[in-house]
Amino acid sequence: MAGASVEEICEQAAFTRGAFYSNFRDKDDLAVALIEDYSQGEIARAEQAVDAIERAVVGSSTTPATVAEFIRRALRLFSSREESPLQYALVFSELSLYAARNPPVRAVFALLDEYIENSVTTIISRGLAATNLRLTVPTAQAIQLLKAAVNGSMVIGRLQRGDEDDDDAIIEPLTEMIMTMTEPID
Repeated sequence: MAGASVEEICEQAAFTRGAFYSNFRDKDDLAVALIEDYSQGEIARAEQAVDAIERAVVGSSTTPATVAEFIRRALRLFSSREESPLQYALVFSELSLYAARNPPVRAVFALLDEYIENSVTTIISRGLAATNLRLTVPTAQAIQLLKAAVNGSMVIGRLQRGDEDDDDAIIEPLTEMIMTMTEPID
């Protein structure tokens, strides 16, 4: 995004410059809007995934095997989106880098990241309570690790294996990661 001109962005999006400027002041404003949209989508998918866990747990035993299966189902639901998960990860990486290089966008990005972390903390707490688990690491650290693992594994999978949208390539490692960061509540 940093290297693209407004004209190039408009051409790729099939917008006129007038349409661009009627919606955004500049590229920074566009970046903030994209980051906000990304954030809302991630939170909505996380809520849906935990809703699915809560429904699945009702009347089930919470053995390590069933908990792992609940986590797999939730991760599959979380990773389902209209656009390619890989494309999503690449766009988010690009927006993150853009924010890191632009102080006004960085400030908004930090506020949104705090909002996401607070929302995801609540969502994760619901999922853990439903499965009778607790984190063995601080929640903020768990969230950072999971975000890095998801985005990193998608990009690395593409670079190393040419995976376009192989959700299964990340579902198992993420399930194991979550299982290692949790323990049953006595």
